[in-house]
Amino acid sequence: MKERTKLQAGLSVTFVGNLGVRFQLDQALAKAAMFELIHQAPGLVSFPELTVRALARLNANGQEPPAHDAGAEELTGALFELYLMRFIDLRQLEPRFVVEPSVRPNANAFVRWLSGQTRWLPTQFHRPAQIEEERGLKLVALLDGTRGKTKLLTDWREELGAHTGKPVSEHDLAMTLSELGRLRLLQS
Repeated sequence: MKERTKLQAGLSVTFVGNLGVRFQLDQALAKAAMFELIHQAPGLVSFPELTVRALARLNANGQEPPAHDAGAEELTGALFELYLMRFIDLRQLEPRFVVEPSVRPNANAFVRWLSGQTRWLPTQFHRPAQIEEERGLKLVALLDGTRGKTKLLTDWREELGAHTGKPVSEHDLAMTLSELGRLRLLQS
């Protein structure tokens, strides 16, 4: 089914969350907002920006947007229901995570310490993320924001040499940092 059809008011569309939670929406603006949130993930979007984007999505698909006050009320109600089902997170403040590693990658001090204790680390959204490989945990411990990627690679190699003996490359560093970003373990 094409997006234009899915956005029609009154037509129920089923969404499935990461944890298998299923829900249906039939409100055009709420469906447009969900498509925007899916497109934006794992990024964040403010409510006013989400409203603008959802209205633009409706317009681009030839759908009549609801009146402003009715649309905002409809969207607020739908988002709150999704929040109660734990399908989306609502925040007053933007978390300080980054998806793309910075020039000097950084992880929270508690997360760095915890990486020496357990494979389960809390993300910036207070959800557990499991780091499968020991080398990933060793890298997290080094992410204090003081090292550029060249120095980080050198220190990571030193740290791993004493534990695994497996050499790591610039590609390994880039891939591991990318994965840590995807897991929301890197901060700005």
